[in-house]
Amino acid sequence: MLTTLTTRSFRNLADQSFAPVSGANLVYGPNGAGKSSLLEAAYLAATTRSFRTPRLKECCRLGDESLGVSAEVDGDERVRLEVSWGPEGKRRAVNGKAVPIVEHLSVLPIVSWTARDNEIFQGPPAVRRLLLDRGIVSEQPACLLVISEYRRALEAKRAALDGQGAALEEWNRLLARHGAELAARRARFVGLLEGALNDVLERSDLDLGGVELRYRPSPAESLGGEDDLFGALAKLSRRELARRVALAGPHRDDVDILWRNGPVGRMASAGERKALGLALMVAQARLVARRGPHPLCLIDDFDAELDHRRVGELWKLLGGASQLVAATSRNSVVNELSAKGKWSLEGGNLANLRQTAEKSL
Repeated sequence: MLTTLTTRSFRNLADQSFAPVSGANLVYGPNGAGKSSLLEAAYLAATTRSFRTPRLKECCRLGDESLGVSAEVDGDERVRLEVSWGPEGKRRAVNGKAVPIVEHLSVLPIVSWTARDNEIFQGPPAVRRLLLDRGIVSEQPACLLVISEYRRALEAKRAALDGQGAALEEWNRLLARHGAELAARRARFVGLLEGALNDVLERSDLDLGGVELRYRPSPAESLGGEDDLFGALAKLSRRELARRVALAGPHRDDVDILWRNGPVGRMASAGERKALGLALMVAQARLVARRGPHPLCLIDDFDAELDHRRVGELWKLLGGASQLVAATSRNSVVNELSAKGKWSLEGGNLANLRQTAEKSL
């Protein structure tokens, strides 16, 4: 569980500490107050990455040249995560020491829903591949090594294609080895996620059951193992050399998300898509919890696109989270929903609403 998040020179946030409680936390503030930045800081501390930009320099407060975030995590033992960025680059530490990235990711698993995730149902395949890879890494952090090895093999193959194919067969073999493993892990995760999602929906009153997830590997032979994938890639070599493009492999995978016999992006309204997305996040959180520490759930603009009934139903659905931090710009939502922790953000400054109310009495 995240016990304390401390930020320094992070976007528009004041330098301060945030101490979320176990269970549900609601953070209220107008647009531009820093709600997304607060969630982003927690995400950065746990994953070493931002969910808004690949360039951490953009996360520095205007006029500053460095930033820092740290998180105190209470589990079997107390652990401190630190991530900083400055002119010298990014640094990360666990209890003050540099450790392998897999060890860092294992401390505080994260599942989240942010503005970018709204594109899962209607956006390009890359968004859904990110969903898969975040999923397999949050469930098993060591999967990050598989993804990294595949990306290295892919970059080497692309370099070979630019050089007119020198050692292309060698790189195809390496790509097939790591690509087949990545495809197998993705396929397994899609099956688990589909089952968990429909279980979540069946236990809710959202009237959104019957979602189907279909993994579409590129090429289909990826699921046959390394040799099948290598054979499929070899058949494409002539076309790839002509175009100097890697035409197949997990970097071109996709997932069809179907509901009511059609793609969710076409069949569902904006509110239904948002509700399905949050149910998807709950399903992923349950998968993560089966393997190890319960994840921290982060939701930006929780109630956006949702009618009053679905806000209530989804909040009940999220009630089982070990720890949740959800942001809203509606004061009415904070007043209506039950949460152990309620916070306000104004101009980057965080205040505990319960403590503020008690002092006013």
